[in-house]
Amino acid sequence: MDYLKKLSSLLLTAAAICLIKSSLLAAPYEASTLHNSVARSETVESIFFERWALIQESEWNFDFFGKINWVHDFQIYSPSRETGENVPVSMRLIRTYGGLTYLHPLNKANTILLGFNTTGYHYGLTRKTEIDRGEAGDSSVTDYKYSQFFDDIFAGSFVWKGYVYLHGGILVNKSIEPSDDGTMDYFGSEGSTSYRWFFSSNVLSFLDTRFSLKESNIEKTEVIVNVNNLAEMFLKKINPYVPVLSLGYKQVGLYNDELYDAVWVNSAKSGSDYTKESADLYTGSIGLKENINNMLRLSAEAEFQYVSETLIEKRTGEELDLSPLRKLSAEIAFNHFYSKPGSELISTIGYSNFYHEAMPVHSDSSKYRAHGFFYSLEFKAPYGGAMIKAGFNEAKELEKLIETIDKFSVDLQFNVSFSTGKTEKEKEKEKEAKKEPTA
Repeated sequence: MDYLKKLSSLLLTAAAICLIKSSLLAAPYEASTLHNSVARSETVESIFFERWALIQESEWNFDFFGKINWVHDFQIYSPSRETGENVPVSMRLIRTYGGLTYLHPLNKANTILLGFNTTGYHYGLTRKTEIDRGEAGDSSVTDYKYSQFFDDIFAGSFVWKGYVYLHGGILVNKSIEPSDDGTMDYFGSEGSTSYRWFFSSNVLSFLDTRFSLKESNIEKTEVIVNVNNLAEMFLKKINPYVPVLSLGYKQVGLYNDELYDAVWVNSAKSGSDYTKESADLYTGSIGLKENINNMLRLSAEAEFQYVSETLIEKRTGEELDLSPLRKLSAEIAFNHFYSKPGSELISTIGYSNFYHEAMPVHSDSSKYRAHGFFYSLEFKAPYGGAMIKAGFNEAKELEKLIETIDKFSVDLQFNVSFSTGKTEKEKEKEKEAKKEPTA
């Protein structure tokens, strides 16, 4: 699997060098989500499927996208060189992610395709350091510090438009730790690597199934039903002003008594000799989407949760009273170029609230729920686009890394995407244009 590791790092750190000097100790920082490979796998899979939904909707054969996210004043606790005690250190979290998809048509109609997908996510902390160069004066340098985390998907795809989509591949979780002298070798053996197989399918545009395996054990199962597409198999075409309804169910082994998690499973533990326990998270979701004349776009989602075992808070040692509502979100988007075919300029405002058991650990509040907001401006053209986004406590971001609670984040994204043949929408327009007007 060495070539996969190297390709993964090259895709996400093309601008990075192979050895980076660090002036801090090599101890890992306290970030529960990053040290939970199951949670990190959930993140990179969600990015993969979110991007694939756009590919499917737009009927692209080629898609390349990249995104960088900054979170400032990201405080961690680091051992002090003077006292040895843990003290807060203000740093900047940088997350880069991107992916490449190519689908090769197997017939002239561009309806049967084989493809390759890769999606990756890189987490790293940086800090600005002042260097005294004597008579040459002072200078500053910004380096990565502490462990870095890489999560990547490599998958093959089979597409028969309108009938079936199949994906299968490997998910690689890798953490890279600094060596004793503070350097970091991206292609060396320092750190840890784990592998998971994942598979997904879409049948007749209404049924999505997804699952992942680790060491022959099913780690996650997910099913999503597009109710409108299912109903159209039995009814006449549904009015476009009827919102698209989707229903989802998921089971994932998220709680595994990890050292950095905010909860134990079933009972509190002490010392190093104990039997680790695990628990599954079950979620059910309902979503609504509406696109009004390609001008106004509305969406809303609610997600409910249940955990298979009792969770004990490490902070208090007491049983956690889990909220049944995990997530609630709503978005309103306006297309400023709705009357101009071929390009779009979309302003989006979103609200969400999100529940997580680790919020009191990583914030000044004792609450387990946070309200979030974001604004984004996105430009779409026939062969690509770009987006800028600013947010605070957005549920999607807190799901990726709960330690970003109560911090502002900024995103920049770009993509190059196109279809090598005529899409089904273009074919329908041609058919409509050829029809003779009726009396």
